Amino acid sequence: MPVPSPFNQYDLKKGQSRGAKAGFWATMTNNVKTDASGEVDTTKITGKFKAVIEVDTEHERKVYNDLKKKLFKDLLFEIETLCKMRDVLFNFEIETDLDTIEDR
Repeated sequence: MPVPSPFNQYDLKKGQSRGAKAGFWATMTNNVKTDASGEVDTTKITGKFKAVIEVDTEHERKVYNDLKKKLFKDLLFEIETLCKMRDVLFNFEIETDLDTIEDR
């Protein structure tokens, strides 16, 4: 089962969809592409544009960042507690720069 992509995808097209004229070779080989209205269409998909579009307010972002900080603080506390219970030396550093940690 494919995993849904977090990206919005848009086709990048090259050509003309209205008012285009069929080329000489396309007319001779009867290879004229038309759209639903019968107009000549010379568009071709040349690539894809992928982007992650997020819309939020400053207040929503602040609430989210505060929650993320609290969750990481609780996680570090639980790891330290577990290490103490099992007599494991907790002498390593965990990256807690929350700006570099992905939001998803």
